[in-house]
Amino acid sequence: MVENYAKSHAARFRDLRDVQIFEVLDVLPAIPFFDIRPHLHEGMKRDDAIQQKVDEFDLIMHMIDDNYRNAYVVKSVLGALIKSQFDARHGADSFTLDELYDAAVEMYANQTIPRVSHQPQVKRILRTVRRCIPSLLRYSVASLPALLLEEGNLAPNSD
Repeated sequence: MVENYAKSHAARFRDLRDVQIFEVLDVLPAIPFFDIRPHLHEGMKRDDAIQQKVDEFDLIMHMIDDNYRNAYVVKSVLGALIKSQFDARHGADSFTLDELYDAAVEMYANQTIPRVSHQPQVKRILRTVRRCIPSLLRYSVASLPALLLEEGNLAPNSD
C-alpha cells in the first residue's frame, strides 16, 4: 500500500520530497478500538455506544476493502459478532481484535454463536446464519478472519 501511494505521488508530483514514510507502530501509540468505556463514562447509552463502534468499524472496513460495501452478509455477521462481544452480561466493555478474530474462528469451526443476553436482533442474525444457511455460514464466517487480516491492515497482535 505504501509503495502504491509513493508511485502515485511520484507520478503526479515528480518526486517524493514532501512524503514522509514511517512505521506506524513505532510512531503512534496503540489505541484500543473496541472500547466503549469512554462513551459509557460520558453517559451514552450502552446500545448507542455499541452501535457507534459497529458503524466506525464498518467505515474503516469500507476504506480498507472496496468489496466490503457489497458484502452484505459479512457486514451483517460482523456487526452482530461485534455487538455480541459487547454484550452486557456475556461480553465486555472492551475487547481486542484478537478476541473478535477468535470469536469469528470459533463461530465457524464449531458452528456456534456467542451468547447474547438482551439483543434479540443480534441473536436472530446469528441464529439465522447458523441454522438456515450452513453453506453461507461456511463461506461468510470462514472469510471473516481473512477479511480481518487482509493485507495486514487489522492483523491481531503477534504477542
